[in-house]
Order: sequence, then C-alpha cells, then structure tokens
Amino acid sequence: MMSPDDYTVGWICALPLEMAAARLVLDATHPPLHQPRRDQNSYLLGELAGHNVVVACLPAGIYGTAFAAVVAAKMRLTFPAIRIGLMVGIGGGVPSLITDIRLGDVVVSQPQGQFSGAVQYDAGKTIASGNFERTGTLNMPPAELLTALAKVQANRMIEGNTRLQLHISKAVATETQTGPNSFRRPAEGHDHLYDASYTHEDSASDCTNCDHMRVLDRRPRTSEEPHIHYGTIASGNQVMKNGQVRDQLASQLGILCFEMEAAGLMNHFPSLVVRGICDYADSHKNKEWQRYAALAAAAFAKELLCEVPVQVGSGGITGTNGSFSDDEFEVRFRSIDMPPVRHFVGREAEMAKIKRAFQPDSANQTVVLHGISGIGKTQIALAYVLQNLDAYSAIFWLDASDEDRLACSFLEMADRIIKDHDSLSALQKIVYSHNATAAIPAIKEWLSLPGNDRWLLVYDCYEVDGIVDADDPSELCGLRKFLPDIRQGHILITTTIPGVNLGTEVAVGKLHNTEQSLDILSQASERPDLRRGKWRKVRK
Repeated sequence: MMSPDDYTVGWICALPLEMAAARLVLDATHPPLHQPRRDQNSYLLGELAGHNVVVACLPAGIYGTAFAAVVAAKMRLTFPAIRIGLMVGIGGGVPSLITDIRLGDVVVSQPQGQFSGAVQYDAGKTIASGNFERTGTLNMPPAELLTALAKVQANRMIEGNTRLQLHISKAVATETQTGPNSFRRPAEGHDHLYDASYTHEDSASDCTNCDHMRVLDRRPRTSEEPHIHYGTIASGNQVMKNGQVRDQLASQLGILCFEMEAAGLMNHFPSLVVRGICDYADSHKNKEWQRYAALAAAAFAKELLCEVPVQVGSGGITGTNGSFSDDEFEVRFRSIDMPPVRHFVGREAEMAKIKRAFQPDSANQTVVLHGISGIGKTQIALAYVLQNLDAYSAIFWLDASDEDRLACSFLEMADRIIKDHDSLSALQKIVYSHNATAAIPAIKEWLSLPGNDRWLLVYDCYEVDGIVDADDPSELCGLRKFLPDIRQGHILITTTIPGVNLGTEVAVGKLHNTEQSLDILSQASERPDLRRGKWRKVRK
C-alpha cells in the first residue's frame, strides 16, 4: 500500500489535456490516496522511470501564477517527500533568425545570462519617465534537475531524438482517440508563421480567412521530430497574443517561449519548466497543435526523469535538490527574537570559558551558565551571540522557562527556517498547521542532518519547575528531550539551577570589579557623570 511519503516527484499542469498527456507517458498508475480536507487538488498518481510521481492540474478554467502557487503549496503539504518539481505543458513559441522554433518543438527552462531559466515579464513598476522597470527574480531550477538535463543533452548529441520519439510513439499507441482529439502530430502543412505585424482577420478559430501571402517562408525541416530548445521562458498573468510585443520582449530578454504559470512556482516550488510549442504567441492562435505539444513536453519530462537517480521517499526533511550544502542551512539572524542587551560590561572570564568549551576539540560542546536570578546570565549569552554572529550558519534563541514556551520556540524556529528554505515541505506543513508538538522532533532532525554543524541554540531561563522529566520528576535534566540527538552544533543554557549535568558548567557570580559595577550604575541611571565624578567605596 502506497503512502504520501512514497512520492518524490511533483508534476504540475495547467490544463486537463496536459494532465492527459502526463498520464499517457506514465509507466503505471496508482490508486488514489486519502488526502487532507484542506487539500482540494485532484491528483493522478503513478510511476515513471522508477520514480513515484504525483500529477496535479489547476482547476478547470483557472489560469495564472497565483493559482499555480496554490496548487503547488497544497501538493507539498499532502506529499511531504516531494524533492523534484516539474511544470509541464504547452506554451507560445518565439521564433527568430537565431532560434528556429516550430510548432511541436519543446522549450526547457535553463539558466542563461541574467535569468534563472524563467522571468516574470509583467512584474515591475512604471517609473517617472513612463518606462516599465522590471523587478524581482525567480529561483533557478534545482541542481539535481540541471545535472540530469546536462546528461540528457549529452545523450542527445550521440543518440539524437531516439528516446523522445520512443516515448511519444508508445504514448500514441496506447490512446484510443482519433481525429482532432488525438495526441498524434498534425500534418506539417498546418504550421504557419505569420508576419509579426499581421493580425488575425476575424473571430474564426482557425486561419482559413487569413492572408496566406503574409506567411513567412522558412526552410523545410528534414524530419518531423520535435527540436528541443534550452533557455529563458517568459511567465506572466496574461495571454501573449501580439506578435510585435512578443518580438520586442524577446529581443530585450532573450525569451524562447511564453506561458502563464511558472512564475508562481519557481520561488516556492523549485522546479524545471518544460513547454511544448502549440502556437507562436500571436493573434493566430488555434488548438490544433495543443495535444501533440503537450505530449511532446510530457515525453521530454520522462526522458529527463530517466536521468534522475531514484530515491525512496521517507517523509524526511530535505532540500528540493536532494543535497546538503552550507547555503541550505543558513538562516538569517533576527535580533528581534532576543531580549535587549542591557548594561553589559566585563565578564571576560565567563566569555573565555564559553569560547574554550566551544573549541572543536572539546568533548562536550554544551555550556550551562548558572547563577542566581538577575546576576547577568542572559546578558552574557546575548553578548556571546552578538560577538560571534559570523561563526554560525543559524542562531536560535529559545524560551526554556516552561514546556509550552519552549515548544512555541521550536515552532518559531521552524517558521524562520522555511522563510529561508521554503523547499522543506515537512517543516512547512508543521508551521501551517501550528503543530508545536510536531515541530520538536522535526527541528531536532533538521539540526542533526549531515553537514548542518554550524548552529547555535540558546536555551534561556531553564527552570526545573517548568520542565521536568515525566518518567522521573526528580530528574533535573528534563530539558534533555528538547536537545538535538546529535550534538554537532553549540548549545548554551542559562539557568538558576547548579549541577545541571548537560555540559560544561560556568558559574556566574557577582562582579568584583568596582569599576565595572560603576559602569553598570552609570548606564542604568543614564548618568554618565557618575563615571567622572567623585565616589566612595563603602565597606562594611
């Protein structure tokens, strides 16, 4: 029996005919699974090249970047093990003297020049001069898909279109439809490219009444097999139906294809975009090539997945590109999560002990600062954090005064992590459901991932009355269940309790240096003159 955790490839379509094309290239289909009530997507489940694939389609009659983002977000909540994203369907091609794009060809998003493989051409602002200034950027496709794409390109240099044509032929052989509803390739004579300045003559669905003298002459191809083009795909919230605007944007941005969904995915559902060309993004649109173009795109997606290593889904927390790097564990520092530093002076001895305990050769890289309430433990921890920001990839401040507050701190940690790493679907699901209990093991797992060894956790104000061991209430170390299973980062604990056997203990006592005490008094009273004026040391 399959479970949602078994599916590792998310495949998104905009149109029902694109979903039908996806079904034609699947090696096998799976029965539907139960899904959360909040997920209104309808899924097609199956296997392709050894991968378990979940295919989703936008609601009928609904298009655009925002709706694509919603479908992807719900998919990732229901199928948390997805690590590969694909946006597969049809698009409008941009033919040029440099790139001979024809109907039935396939365009694949690939980083090129200043763009990541896709650009949202209609996102920006009109500035004072009246010119449109494009703003925002889209993320690159995952490295795992780009390396597979490189392998496909290498294969094609030797084998040509052999694999793609095999996938298309097998798919067409399984369908039962004929005529206009078939996914077979239309006749070559039905591919007409009109002059960019010539608009469609009337409201007819085909170009029967258009002036065929305005059709551009192009060199005939020796084969009907689709050509594959790699580069920038333009995404926006409107249909491109103007040849002159098409060419103007293409010359500015190096665009090969127009579509309406990719911009809603790239920053939230890192994916590769594959588009079969069904028209030329001008007013001469018709539906004759849509089915074959959708099938050509789906067949290329299958060719690509054949080069992606199969990994078993586990529901764990991994990046979409399936690997771990320093950047994947970087979480932006937020001082707002920490109490303000008030009147910190001195404490060189305590700071030195903390740094000594955190040396790489230290046996236990956990430090417990203990002392009476108000003695300055939190201020020392704050000072250490601020002095060592560059040493850590992620710093988290947790309220350890009781279990509820600490659980909430773990949920806040999850929220911070997904803000910088929105491909972590398991954490995203926990945050969206506000499940603080589930956040604890999930965060502990993330902290224990291979390569994630440059984090700092500060457990502030740990009190035994707030956190106890359920099995042994007398156990002073109820905090253990909130600590990572693998201590590969640094942990700093502040508490009033001596003898907490969790790491190196650093006792925090009162200041013995009168100069430092005077500094604190001067800062607290906002009277710098105290530091300059006369004072007397009072002895008992």
